Amino acid sequence: AGITRGHNAGVCLLKDGEVVFALEEERLTRKKYDGSPFASMVKILDYTDKLDYLAISHTQFDDSICDYTCETVYTSLARKLGLIDRKNAIDEKTHSQVLEMHDWHHKMHAACSFYRSGFETATAVIVDGAGTRINMALDMGEGPEQILTWELETIFDCSYPDNFNTLYKHQGGNGPWPAVYDKEMLSTREGEEGSHELILDDSAGIVKAYEAITEYCGYSGIEAGKTMGLSPYGKPNDNIPNIYTTDNGE
Repeated sequence: AGITRGHNAGVCLLKDGEVVFALEEERLTRKKYDGSPFASMVKILDYTDKLDYLAISHTQFDDSICDYTCETVYTSLARKLGLIDRKNAIDEKTHSQVLEMHDWHHKMHAACSFYRSGFETATAVIVDGAGTRINMALDMGEGPEQILTWELETIFDCSYPDNFNTLYKHQGGNGPWPAVYDKEMLSTREGEEGSHELILDDSAGIVKAYEAITEYCGYSGIEAGKTMGLSPYGKPNDNIPNIYTTDNGE
């Protein structure tokens, strides 16, 4: 089974590569965009009483720790529901049946699109304003300093069976820090080894700009899909000032 624990949290149960059931938490709790899919995990018991693996997806590591067992909340719940086995020792920090998948958020977006596309090869352009959290070391004149960044936009070269090579990545954060451009950034991150083009800055990125406009329109930032969907129906309005200007001032 796979779970996503952020907004629009939910569960998907697979058997031999086929979807048995998939459910978002909001359908059970009646709270729009609800996170932490505890009710959805309980629903797994309607279909099976044992899991081979539990894959947990998010943009950052789950640092929730339960008293005494030191398990994460989701590992603990799955064990108490009987879905996974007990750990061999209390001091184990990981569970052999639980897969934490927080390092490849943009790559998972690419995989979801590519595997359903029907193409043998493809280029995937992922625009997601808060992908995986990535710690970086940046020298701003006084030696290397640790900064916190997020995936903003990523381009992948996709091919079967499971090749998702990073071609370009834009990372950003709150800053302030000077913009960095590296045409051949050498990455040692697991699953993203090799070199790719990198832009690192403290700009908003495409998604955060869309979220800001969405909030200006009276929605919440998470509803940026509404402004994206409505945009083709819009008409030019000279009373609204331009966000961007050209070199000649237009």
